[in-house]
Amino acid sequence: MADQLELLIGTEDGLVSQSSKDGGASWTDPEMLMPGTEAHALRAGPNGTVFLGTRGKGLFRGSGDLRRWEPLDTPPAALRARSLCWVGARLFVGTEAGESNDPPVAVFSWSERAGWKPMGEITRCPGSGAWFYPAPHEEVHVRWLAVDPHRAGRLYAAVQVGGVGISPDEGRTWYDKRNLDVDTHMVEPSPGHPGVVFAGAGGGFFRSNDYGESWVQLAEEAGPFVVQFALDPSESDVVYLGTARGHVMDWPKPPKAQGELFRSEDGGDSWKKLGGGLPERMESRINVMYVDPVAPEHVFMGGGLPSGARNPGIAADAGVYHSPDRGATWHKIFSLDKGEPLAVCCVHR
Repeated sequence: MADQLELLIGTEDGLVSQSSKDGGASWTDPEMLMPGTEAHALRAGPNGTVFLGTRGKGLFRGSGDLRRWEPLDTPPAALRARSLCWVGARLFVGTEAGESNDPPVAVFSWSERAGWKPMGEITRCPGSGAWFYPAPHEEVHVRWLAVDPHRAGRLYAAVQVGGVGISPDEGRTWYDKRNLDVDTHMVEPSPGHPGVVFAGAGGGFFRSNDYGESWVQLAEEAGPFVVQFALDPSESDVVYLGTARGHVMDWPKPPKAQGELFRSEDGGDSWKKLGGGLPERMESRINVMYVDPVAPEHVFMGGGLPSGARNPGIAADAGVYHSPDRGATWHKIFSLDKGEPLAVCCVHR
């Protein structure tokens, strides 16, 4: 494995880059690559490329040294690109609805050969009439997209706020499941266990053993607010879980979000709290979890507080943390004085 790592960090204020030439032992100072851009989703692509989904400016592609980013011709309905996943050779994009639901929340596919194509109408889900987003200046969105590695064509969409959207036919048709907490932030199938799907929500962490049809709550001893978790691609039973406690509107006040980090080695049945340099409880909520797919010993975590008119979004420990040893020890490598990281992606050189 190459020792040089390139870490991309998406924030509300732009896309940031940091690099390490010694396998993560030390990191360069952060470099702002795309100021003034809400960078919400990052996905590695073929031949060392990386794709960036932004809220308002559409889709970008980076390659080479990742200092130059090419804007892709994005249709107006997909300019608020909030989530990305690969389905074969196609990149699927989950969007945020426009004001007054114009345009509506949607899922698109993009490829070099075919360009952009709408993938069914996710708003045809039976429960879509009840979908909403409670904060001002933000609309219903597909916060996470994932493809099932064990059942061809099966897609999962975390709809905020609305539950889990499921497509059995590669996005042509959709139905939804609301038999878990509907404030769903992330949904991801197990890489090694057919039928097992995990979901993180404002009301906890959930697992399905039947491809998302039914759900049970796990990790009830952990913080009940889950934005992101991460699955180890090399060890199917290993799950990293980031959490927070309390009510969103109370987070500006002490003890703030009380973020914690846990690891399971049995697919979510039992959990160990991780420390190794982290405070007992952080001011931040943990809202980004990422396991390097090339070198799974590298794990990244991001935390902070959401910004907005009713929440100043200030947490003293906001930023991105790196573990070079599967979560045993942690070091802060990037700091924020407001808001929170939105996405990370690691590239090897």
